[in-house]
Amino acid sequence: MKDRYFERISRKSIIVCGIYPPPYGGVSVHIQRVIDALCLAHNKVLFFNAEQTSRFFFPVYCARLLFALFKQRPSLIHFHATYLRTMLFDLLFFHFFSYLLRYEVVIIDHDCRHLYTRGAFAKWVYNRLVMHMKVVMIGQSVAQSYVDNAIATKKYSIESAFLPPALHRAPSIKTTYPSSLFLFLKEQTPLILMNAAHVMIQNSKDIYGLDTAVEMIAQLKKQYPDIGLVIALAHANNASYMEELYKKMQALDCAEQIYILQNQKELWPLYTHMDLFIRPTLSDGMSISIDEALYFNLPVVASDVVDRAMGVYVYPVKNLKKCVEVVECVLQEKVYGAKLKRNNMYQKSH
Repeated sequence: MKDRYFERISRKSIIVCGIYPPPYGGVSVHIQRVIDALCLAHNKVLFFNAEQTSRFFFPVYCARLLFALFKQRPSLIHFHATYLRTMLFDLLFFHFFSYLLRYEVVIIDHDCRHLYTRGAFAKWVYNRLVMHMKVVMIGQSVAQSYVDNAIATKKYSIESAFLPPALHRAPSIKTTYPSSLFLFLKEQTPLILMNAAHVMIQNSKDIYGLDTAVEMIAQLKKQYPDIGLVIALAHANNASYMEELYKKMQALDCAEQIYILQNQKELWPLYTHMDLFIRPTLSDGMSISIDEALYFNLPVVASDVVDRAMGVYVYPVKNLKKCVEVVECVLQEKVYGAKLKRNNMYQKSH
């Protein structure tokens, strides 16, 4: 799964079309780091915000797209916004002008769900567009969605979304965290982390598993009374569901064990403070947060809804009992077991 579509490119003119942080999420963070990598390789990069409000004013949006094309005169366009309902317009626009300006369009598809929601005509159009473009599928679940929806591609690769963060930025990022978070980290042990770009409810189900995490902590509290869970939620976009979640925490008597970090914070500096990372999702693609946790040698427990990276401890999706069992096992083996080994080594050396 190597390939890396943005590598071995130098001194090119490139338009990157998608979303840039904030808001923080898997796609925006990936784009941010890819742009950094492209700029370091002496490319001329222009970012185009595919989610700008001018989409609702069609002539204005077309004018901005056209201005970006003629200003940049790109040799490459990286398109990351397949998750948008209106993505076909952008791709048709870029395809049409590629005959005039002679550039290549590369689609980077991060979303394993969007093709299943498209109508037959939209899939027909998309199928013909991708015959003229390279498609970078972020993760095996995205690749499977192309097979399931009969989207044929001539040029494609299956790649990971993960790029290592710039470690020197950790101190400045930590200054953006509230002081109450560090007080929580100091008082709770063991510490578990999970994240979500936003609240996602589909068919009355919490896709990111915030509810599962709360119920898990309520059960683990019996054995670990000082346990702490940090939920990094970039955007609390569903006030009524958040209210339900707070009520659930209070009803299960675990509200003091849970800290919800909101308002668009970069996540990765928190990994070094944690004992475990969890990903209790009901649907998932290529999770950058899991790769980051593994990069920082943090144990990971995740649902088996997709194939997970080597080293991730999995449990059957929607099975809370198994989730708790796996988390307990990992805490005993990887957290407390490791601490016990270190203590024994320290005692033997004196």
